[in-house]
Amino acid sequence: MVDINWTLVAQIFNFLILFAVVAIFAYKPIVRVMDERQRLIAESMENAETVRLAAQKAKAEYESHMAEARAEAQAIIDKAKKAANDAYEQMLAEARAEQEQIFKAAKEQIEREKVNALLAVRSEVVALSMQLAGKVVKKKIDEETDRKLINEFLDEITSKSGGLPC
Repeated sequence: MVDINWTLVAQIFNFLILFAVVAIFAYKPIVRVMDERQRLIAESMENAETVRLAAQKAKAEYESHMAEARAEAQAIIDKAKKAANDAYEQMLAEARAEQEQIFKAAKEQIEREKVNALLAVRSEVVALSMQLAGKVVKKKIDEETDRKLINEFLDEITSKSGGLPC
């Protein structure tokens, strides 16, 4: 049979007292600490989820802003290209207009010089004709009559041929 001695009973009694003391003084604080720790962990998990959602929202906003910035940058680039193209077209049109003006002025200058040259040639022809007529006739009519005759002759030639043969 089992031999019960007083040492075993004392140990069981000590164990029960220790268990009661621990249950009264240590179990409730340990459970309370464990509950507090569990609550902190739950709060941390909730906070982590909130932070994760906020980070996702911030990332979405960032990507949205970046897309807007890219669109604005592309719009600015397109606007600059259009402005440059417009400026190029305007400069080209101005250059063409200036070129045409220069050509027109040059043609007018050539026409004036042509008329001046024809007048100079005509004067020279008149002078040479007067000298030739004076030598041929050996007698000079007065100079005004010579000029009149020669001018009439030149006008007649000009009207028949459409201008001087030069």
